[in-house]
Amino acid sequence: MKSDAIEKPFPASLEEWEQLISEAPGAETTPDPEQEQAFWDKAVVVRRGGPKVVHDALEAKRAKGQQKTPTKQPVSIRLSSEVVKYFKSNEVSPQTDKA
Repeated sequence: MKSDAIEKPFPASLEEWEQLISEAPGAETTPDPEQEQAFWDKAVVVRRGGPKVVHDALEAKRAKGQQKTPTKQPVSIRLSSEVVKYFKSNEVSPQTDKA
């Protein structure tokens, strides 16, 4: 299967590169300053490292702090096998559906 792309020689000089860049779509538009600022506000800049460093930086940026006033308490309960069987057989979730 042949490609529909036109084969052009690889740019050899700086002038050819500049010509190619100037002909690229979107080169004539300038970004909206507000959109550009929003982009950089969300960006995570990592000077050195690899994917692990980028991943850690993104996780640190996304991390939520502790709740100021905890509203829920974790609870653990033991249920009889009949109760568990009921919920499994009826496909009823004990957390969301009302029996």
